[in-house]
Amino acid sequence: MKNTFCSALFTFFLLILSTPHALEMTAQQKVLEGSSSATTKANFEQTNDLLKKFLFCQAQLKFYIPGHPDADANGCVEKICFSPITETFNYSGSEKTTTVPDGAKTLTVEMWGAAGGEAGFGSPPIGGAGGFTKAVFEIGVDKPIQAGQTLYIVVGGGGGATWHGRFARGGYGGGGNGGGGNNSPGGGGGMSALLTASLSGSSQSDALAVAGGGCGGLSGGSTSVSKCVGNGPNAGGGGWYQASGNGGGGYSSGTSRSGAKGFVHPDATEQELKYGSHFYTPPETANQHYSGIIAKPQYPGPNLRGGDGRVILTWE
Repeated sequence: MKNTFCSALFTFFLLILSTPHALEMTAQQKVLEGSSSATTKANFEQTNDLLKKFLFCQAQLKFYIPGHPDADANGCVEKICFSPITETFNYSGSEKTTTVPDGAKTLTVEMWGAAGGEAGFGSPPIGGAGGFTKAVFEIGVDKPIQAGQTLYIVVGGGGGATWHGRFARGGYGGGGNGGGGNNSPGGGGGMSALLTASLSGSSQSDALAVAGGGCGGLSGGSTSVSKCVGNGPNAGGGGWYQASGNGGGGYSSGTSRSGAKGFVHPDATEQELKYGSHFYTPPETANQHYSGIIAKPQYPGPNLRGGDGRVILTWE
């Protein structure tokens, strides 16, 4: 509906602005044809003044819409139409950045944290699935997100697996390390996050949205699904993003045998935080942006690291 309106409005202005002389000629003809009424002269002056304002705004690549809430003192409005932009960020092992596009009014964030890696043995040897977080933000000068601002994206890496002495490292994004023997746990999955500052110097106050990572698979013990999966109601308990033991990374990071908490900034207009119904079942697998093994722990093994996270940004 919005794009239809913008297209129609642009066409309307294009027709008017491409034929100013024709309109002016019509008004002049009425005067020259003998009409000397004050009404006709006033209409001509009003039309001519309107055309000048249109042309003034057109010269600045803007629209003339007096009374519009975004209009300047001359009635000019910049970029009233904005085509949605979707950005997809997959795991790379390093932080990414994006710039808030000029003209965007809202941002919808959808993200999955990464899953934990497989343990050598244990019950269960499988790691926990990553959590899913969705948030909608308005963009403006008095909002946490503003036009032209740089935002930082972290896409969690799957936790490493323990097998035949291989050391199970935690996934990028704060996943805790597992161990290096057959009886050691797998590495925790890393968080996915949207931040207003670089991860290396950030704190919880810089987080806009976070999806927690799942815990690494366990050896010689067990834990509940609600504790091991990312965004789980019993997950978390540690500090900002970096987990201990084989926990997952997140807003409140996991400790040993624990996934991590997710988070949405309180200024978001909409929010969802979901967790999987089983160790190996990530939330929101029917989402149009989900594919492959995103946030999904791998089992049976051997030597299977957890599925990575994903972050989707939709600007409108």
